[in-house]
Amino acid sequence: MKKIIFLALLSISSLKISANAGDTTIVNSHTAAHWNWYGSIDNWAVFPDTSHHYRKIILKYKLGCPSGGCSAWDYTTQIFVKRHTGIYDSTLSYSPYFTVNGNADDSVLFNTTATYNHYYDTANAVTDSTISTPLMIVQYLDSLNPTVPTDTLWVYPAGYYNYIWNASGNIVDSVYVNNDSLWHNGQYDIYTPYEVIDPIEIARYITPYGGNLTSTWNNTWYFDVTDYAPILHDSVDMRAFYSGWSDGYTITLDFEMIEGVPPRTPIRVENLWSGYYGYGNPSNSIENYLTPKTVYIAPNELNSNVRFDITGHGFGGTEDCSEFCPKMYYMKFDNVTRYSKLVWRDKCGLNANSAQPGTWLYDRANWCPGEQVHVFENELTPYVTPGDSVTIDADMETFTNLDLSHGAGYQVDGQLITYSAPNFTLDAEMREILAPNSEFNLHRMNSICDKPVVVIRNVGSTPLTSLTIDYGVVGAPSSTYTWTGNLPFLAVDTVTLPTVNWYGTAAKFYATVSSPNGNADQYADNNSLQVNYVAPLMHIPDLVVEARTNLDGSETSYSLADASGNVIVSRSNLAASTTYRDTVHLQPGCYILKCEDAGKDGLSFWANNSGAGYFRLKNPATGMLVKSFNPDFGTEIFYEFTVGINIGMEEEPVGNYLIAYPNPTDNILNIDLQTPEETSELLIFDYQGRIIHDEKVEGSSVLKNIQVDLSDYAPGMYVVQLRSASGIETRKIIRN
Repeated sequence: MKKIIFLALLSISSLKISANAGDTTIVNSHTAAHWNWYGSIDNWAVFPDTSHHYRKIILKYKLGCPSGGCSAWDYTTQIFVKRHTGIYDSTLSYSPYFTVNGNADDSVLFNTTATYNHYYDTANAVTDSTISTPLMIVQYLDSLNPTVPTDTLWVYPAGYYNYIWNASGNIVDSVYVNNDSLWHNGQYDIYTPYEVIDPIEIARYITPYGGNLTSTWNNTWYFDVTDYAPILHDSVDMRAFYSGWSDGYTITLDFEMIEGVPPRTPIRVENLWSGYYGYGNPSNSIENYLTPKTVYIAPNELNSNVRFDITGHGFGGTEDCSEFCPKMYYMKFDNVTRYSKLVWRDKCGLNANSAQPGTWLYDRANWCPGEQVHVFENELTPYVTPGDSVTIDADMETFTNLDLSHGAGYQVDGQLITYSAPNFTLDAEMREILAPNSEFNLHRMNSICDKPVVVIRNVGSTPLTSLTIDYGVVGAPSSTYTWTGNLPFLAVDTVTLPTVNWYGTAAKFYATVSSPNGNADQYADNNSLQVNYVAPLMHIPDLVVEARTNLDGSETSYSLADASGNVIVSRSNLAASTTYRDTVHLQPGCYILKCEDAGKDGLSFWANNSGAGYFRLKNPATGMLVKSFNPDFGTEIFYEFTVGINIGMEEEPVGNYLIAYPNPTDNILNIDLQTPEETSELLIFDYQGRIIHDEKVEGSSVLKNIQVDLSDYAPGMYVVQLRSASGIETRKIIRN
């Protein structure tokens, strides 16, 4: 259950939607734009005009590393539509009547004839003088063009005293240098007009601690921005904002505009709040900024919703607010609290970007480093009558911060979005396929050999009480499951399906919904999804589960169970700094191995003082490693494998160890291996059988790491093969 709850919060990380040919338009606004310092990169993008309608708009947010590598820190990034309002305002500045040597002095004393400066001539023991340095007075006398010079005068300074020295070099008198002119300065008021820009945030992402990422790293996240269709048409001014104070990342933004009919048609987007507001300051409350907004809901705006994107930043003093303190927000409509929700993410230790160099696993105020920010939805429809006004107010839980030196506050972006009535009465949507799925952001619950996990959504106005789910591996017999429940409009459910026939070496999985409430589905275009997946490893039947605890042994537990839930090994309440070994003989089937840490900091984490442990599988006959897991895993290791069931990955022969990761990979493929034979051969084939990598590997009982750069090869399936006298081992990997 834990893994399913976690991934439901990933906001839609697996939205690689397969659309029919010709009905999807790709719009690009940024291509590998370099965020090298705090600030924004603004680009215009050309979207289709308003004659097109979309069932879904997906923003593909691709983050990469520049040539010098990624930033070592976690920073907020935001994607905005800079909506040009057509409303103009102006800023007030001032221009002087004149300047003296470039300075706008209040007044100036001067002579139009030369003045002199006295000095004592030590050689001749007399008072002498030199001509004064002239002053340049630039005049600005045209009130219609107050910044354009109209005249320049060269004059001489006046209004000062010249001294007189005697022969001994002593000052004996002084002479005042009179002026023949005195000017007093004034100023023109200058109003500079500008268009009012309304920045509307459509996506927010927190960068990972990227100090260990190379220039070849990149990854893509997916944001459903369908609700912003009213402002994503024709020419759009897009802003990509980066809050980092160091060289950071490259950003590529592509919009997949998938034509069709959405659950309800968005009509209007209106900003309610947008900014960073301090929290806990008794003399400047956050409520001074989260002020009530009264808005009119038009008669055709039959549905409405308030999207509330809020993350806490800065900490220190009382409760480490705002970043590390869970606080409530309250959404009020016409001064009645309708929603109260906790601004918090409690599963950062299950982050797909695990083992980051920083404090990646600490839970935070609605964000985790390297993940999308969760947006809160506050449905307004039941609480407002179309054709009337409503007052919307967001309040934060009362709090006083005794230490204001760390700038604690919340980044808040709240928007009213209005819609038509639901477009369908009976319509079910296959929202996501969580497992099997080769998408990087889902890898912590993949690969699987047992029960698929999908997310369904009711997108019809009638509550959804039953539907049929057809699913399976492409090319294999289909499986069918009847779901029952009670989902209101737009509600989702995460469904664990019975296992399927994991057929051959196919690498695509599909799932389709039909027959909502036993009737025909009114809109078929959102019924099906298809994803790539990677089959799990097949291991030998005899294994040793080996765990070494750290100083917090009592936090660690592990278990091994078969697909029916029968527990084969289970250990908890472990002693500190102790090694545990369990030898098992497994029958053919699918197995689920877990290692959990109640402290959410794994078996090794740099920021604590608990030391390091390990968790791994070994061959009991040879003592060789079969599988080793990164001890910096945060909350949980989840690993499925098979014994005696070949669903696409070959079994390891006794004596050798081979693993290829990450899988799927983008550019750099890591290959860990042990080869007791004198010499082995490591090959990589493309899926047409062509060898793209071939190298000899000297035999060694020490675990080796080999890195292969696949950046020059096309996306698709590849085969890693280790050939030795004891046999051939094969691993299949996907290049994104």
